[in-house]
Amino acid sequence: ATYAILFSRVSHMTGPASDLSRFLVTDISMAIHLILIVISFIFGAYLSAIVGKYLRFSVNLMLSTLPALITMILILTNDQIVLNLGTHIFAILLPMGMGWQNGATSQSEIGRTTHVTGDITDIGIGIARGDWSKAFYFSVKFLGYVLGGMTGLYIMEFSPIIALIISVLGVVLIGMTISMFEIKNLSSKERLDLKSSAHEITSPVELTRSQQTS
Repeated sequence: ATYAILFSRVSHMTGPASDLSRFLVTDISMAIHLILIVISFIFGAYLSAIVGKYLRFSVNLMLSTLPALITMILILTNDQIVLNLGTHIFAILLPMGMGWQNGATSQSEIGRTTHVTGDITDIGIGIARGDWSKAFYFSVKFLGYVLGGMTGLYIMEFSPIIALIISVLGVVLIGMTISMFEIKNLSSKERLDLKSSAHEITSPVELTRSQQTS
């Protein structure tokens, strides 16, 4: 969906970095465009790290959809000024959302989600070490990435906006699901802490008996 809107991949930076090397020699305007994408991706990751200090992972993940939501609103307004500046505006917003999402998941046990080079490497390492659970986990992530790309390509033929909407809804749904588990685990931890504190509190009678014994 992002490729259809911006005509450039923004979920991972290896491709843009390779293209940047070429365009710095052949096309400075395209090189500037790619530099803008990279900087926006970095800024998105920066935002995820800042937000992650104060909010739960699930909230941080859902907030990463904000740049995509703003993009959809701008496109749907059909304003001529926005459409004329669209390439530059979307080159900021869409990579920012990808960087934000990737930064949020990178700070969790899920790991990076917007590119698969590291995951494919870990599949090979896991197989070599006989760590089949690790190899299986990263294989499932890779399969999910491929299926997501196929789904996006299919829907994109009808409407890039619809593909973007489905992507956003998917991330929000995952974030809400994770949030329920976070709240459940937090409640369990609070109950355990209260029980532990209750055991540590010494009653006045026990304190008196202890003093008499000593």
